[in-house]
Amino acid sequence: MQDTLLPQLEDPEARKAVAEAVLALFNRWNLHEVNQARLLGIPTVIELKRKIVDADTDTMERIGYLLAIDRALLKHYPLEPRERDRWIFTANEHLHGLTPLSVMLEKGITGLVVVKALIVSGG
Repeated sequence: MQDTLLPQLEDPEARKAVAEAVLALFNRWNLHEVNQARLLGIPTVIELKRKIVDADTDTMERIGYLLAIDRALLKHYPLEPRERDRWIFTANEHLHGLTPLSVMLEKGITGLVVVKALIVSGG
């Protein structure tokens, strides 16, 4: 299912930059740490910051999808940052009335793939 190159990222500085980027995204989205951990497939909030920097392949793949979703949202809403950051909280007919965030939280990596495909296709 791997659709990003992040799982192969070995350079510690690059990993740190990726960790900072995803934490900044979570901050913009105003996500609770519990939801941050769930999106990354991390069992406990306590492990969150350490686990992102020392992320395994699964976590890096999830981060890759989240950053790809953010890039696609930027393309769709280049001049509307509020709309861009609100999109994941808005019910979407293509997701049967669910929000993209709820799909990502409930379906894990499969949900990330679905949401990325939706926003890339313009949904």
